[in-house]
Amino acid sequence: LTVQSFRDRKWGGGLLFLVATGILIYALIMSLSRGALIAFAAGCLTLSAWLAFRKYLLASIGSLVGVGLLAVLIYNASPLVRDRLETLRDPLSAPSVQNRLMEWRESLRVWPHYPMIGAGANALRMVYPQVRQTSRNRWLVFSENESIQLVAEGGLIGLVLAGLLGAAFLHRLQRPNPDPVPDYIRLSIAGAVIVTATHCLFDFPLHLPLYAV
Repeated sequence: LTVQSFRDRKWGGGLLFLVATGILIYALIMSLSRGALIAFAAGCLTLSAWLAFRKYLLASIGSLVGVGLLAVLIYNASPLVRDRLETLRDPLSAPSVQNRLMEWRESLRVWPHYPMIGAGANALRMVYPQVRQTSRNRWLVFSENESIQLVAEGGLIGLVLAGLLGAAFLHRLQRPNPDPVPDYIRLSIAGAVIVTATHCLFDFPLHLPLYAV
C-alpha cells in the first residue's frame, strides 16, 4: 500500500502507511513472540520477492532494508528483546521448544483412537488425559500446531475437508474476474495467508479471533 501511494504521488497516504507499519512492527517485536517474528519474516521475504518479480526492485530492497533497520534499532534498544531472541541460537534447548515437542507427540497419540472423524472440535482437552504419557498433571488445550490439532480433532475426514477447502480457494483465485483486483490487494491477501500458515506450524492462531481481525 505504501509503494502504491507513492507511485500515485499520494505522499500523505504513503507517510501514514509508513508510520502505521512502523508502529505495527514495533508492537510485533515487543510482544516477544518468536513464532510471530518467524511468521513475519516469512511475510517480509514474500513481499520482497513479489516486488522484485514485478520489477519494483528499489521497493523490494527498500522494504527489506527499512524493516531490517527498524528491527535492529529495537533489538539494540531493548534488553528484553535481546534476551528473548538469544534462545533462537539453540532453539532445541529452549524449554518452550521442548514443551511444544512434547505437546505435538501427545496430541498425535489421540489420532489412532479416533482415526476417521477425530476427537471432535475443541475436544483435545477432554481426550488428552486418556493418552497422556508424561507426568504432567494438566490439560492440553492446544497442540501448539494447527495441523496436528486438525489431525487429532478432525481425523481423516477433517483433513479431506480442509484439503477441499484449500482447493476451492485456489480454484476461486484462478477464475477470471470482471472487476480486476489491484496487485497490492492480492499481495496483502497472499502475505496474510503466508504469515498465518507459517505461524500455524508452532502456535494456534486459528483459534484466536483477534488474529483473524
